[in-house]
Amino acid sequence: MPAGERIWALLERVRRESVRACRLTRFYLQPVEDLTGPGVALFVGNLKKGLSQRLYERILLERLGAENRWDSIEVIYYDFGSLVLVYSNPERADEAYHILKQSTFEDRPILAMILPRLIAANLPNDVQPLLVLVNVKSGGCQGIELITSFRKLLNPHQVFNLDCGGPLPGLHCFRHLKRFKILVCGGDGTVGWALSCLDNVGQDAACPTPPMAILPIGTGNDLARVLRWGPGYTGGEEPLTILR
Repeated sequence: MPAGERIWALLERVRRESVRACRLTRFYLQPVEDLTGPGVALFVGNLKKGLSQRLYERILLERLGAENRWDSIEVIYYDFGSLVLVYSNPERADEAYHILKQSTFEDRPILAMILPRLIAANLPNDVQPLLVLVNVKSGGCQGIELITSFRKLLNPHQVFNLDCGGPLPGLHCFRHLKRFKILVCGGDGTVGWALSCLDNVGQDAACPTPPMAILPIGTGNDLARVLRWGPGYTGGEEPLTILR
């Protein structure tokens, strides 16, 4: 049925054509098609930058085997040596995740993450979600304290640990949203890192230039001072106050 069509009006039309057809008419509910694409998204990173798609596929197949091959490749971020695999079978995706987590490439551990799916069509028009990127290594233990607090206050799928794949996984998850905001928690280097990834992901994103705020952590926060975001997070502020 098209959106907005009334069931009673549809039954009236069917009854005018055939009373028997009207009596036999049944309606069934089924999930709306996933606009972000079906299946489970598996983010794979820490590979060599700038390789061809064929070489990336060969590297992964050598480790996964043909029985755990993906159904499609959603996107390849060549500048970061990362890509997103899509599996229609959740069990196969889970198996591939565990295999890659224990694999290496050129003596470096391969990064593997199961990404959440954000459905833009389910968000009200007046809602602007917040993406939080936290560098847990900034400011001693302050980053760890912040990410723990933010995950309690917000949906954990909104809060990403930059120690696990950097800003790329979070920005990829939000790329279909027409409106969202970003909060970067870290130093000047963290902000530059997030902007670099945003420039890459934003090329085919629904919102290529979302507003970004900075929560300075640790030292080296000259950018935050110039933008008048304050000297830095001291640990005495309530995370809920920061979000407001």
